[in-house]
Amino acid sequence: MLVLQKAVKLVWSLPEVTRVAYAFMAVMLLWMGIWSFGAAGVVASSRGDLGRWWLLVVLSVSLFWTGAVLCNTVHVIVSGLVFLVLLHGGRNASSMPPNSLMKSLRYAVTTSFGSICYGSLFTAAIRTLRGFRSKIGNNECLLCCVDFLFQLVETLVRFFNKYAY
Repeated sequence: MLVLQKAVKLVWSLPEVTRVAYAFMAVMLLWMGIWSFGAAGVVASSRGDLGRWWLLVVLSVSLFWTGAVLCNTVHVIVSGLVFLVLLHGGRNASSMPPNSLMKSLRYAVTTSFGSICYGSLFTAAIRTLRGFRSKIGNNECLLCCVDFLFQLVETLVRFFNKYAY
């Protein structure tokens, strides 16, 4: 509990973290707005049911994937910034590199971005499949087993993604 309290104090003492979170939240809201117009267009289209269904699956994966990529990118940026602060002994230390936020951002969107996208794709696919589990029917036992397996796989993927970045 003490370590967690110290970590929260450290993160709240870095105003850059809040700015990064707000910026990425604005990007996600913009993406959700664009995505909702696309989904509404697919629903209103004159395509057959099968064509619409596949387009909605693709759009669903894209929504979940983009959300996971943005969330994991923020995770890498904040982790890098906290690491730099801890490594140099404080925010105002003389050895602290200038523009540490930009260095962390650059690392997240260049060196780590491939890993972020690849790991986020698994999470997006699992969430999409989980959303379409209602196609199973009325078999409650099978539905319960499928829910358990999806929860297990999703938990493992999130755990490995979190510590891989």
